[in-house]
Amino acid sequence: MDRPEIINSSLVVPLGSVQAENGLDWTAEAPCSAPPRCRVLEWFPETVRGGSVRVWDLASSATGDFTVGLKLALRKEDRLPIIVDVRRMRGRPDEVRQLVRTIAEGDGRDTKIMLPRDPAQAGQDQADSYVQLLAGYRVETVRQTRSKEIRADAVASQVNIGRVGMMRASWNAVLIDELGAFPLGQHDDQVDALSLTFSHLTAEVARRARFRAPAS
Repeated sequence: MDRPEIINSSLVVPLGSVQAENGLDWTAEAPCSAPPRCRVLEWFPETVRGGSVRVWDLASSATGDFTVGLKLALRKEDRLPIIVDVRRMRGRPDEVRQLVRTIAEGDGRDTKIMLPRDPAQAGQDQADSYVQLLAGYRVETVRQTRSKEIRADAVASQVNIGRVGMMRASWNAVLIDELGAFPLGQHDDQVDALSLTFSHLTAEVARRARFRAPAS
């Protein structure tokens, strides 16, 4: 049998065996006393359901929080959410803009890009400037209104039952550590990006399913 197509010749590593193995949860209410442990699953096929989405959580300075770009896709056969890639950096605004543009070129036009939109005028101007920078790509700016903890609830529930996976990569440990420490950890940029990516992609798949459903 031919080996299935894979992305970056990587293995899928599921998050969420914590509760079963250690009696621990990643929740949006309290941090874990230990980071999630991962186990290797099967190869991740190229075909995904509903496309892929990369969300950018933009830092306000080059010395505090990180700018994070997290890419998520749903595996077609079982809709397992897979964290495909995470980019994390501190840098000047021009360096961040260069990274966002470079990653968009690497992801290709099939990957939708989402960015936060602060309600203040400066935030709207920043969002508009990124949309202009990314002309030719599918870009959406999103205003975040609820608390970080509430936004993280949906994906946390799936992580805790082993229904979120990630590609094996150098960024795995930092991501898992941040999930385990949330909401009391020093950083939550990856959590914010994962929450928005997961919510958008699962909602989009549900919307398409309703559209295709026959009328009763």
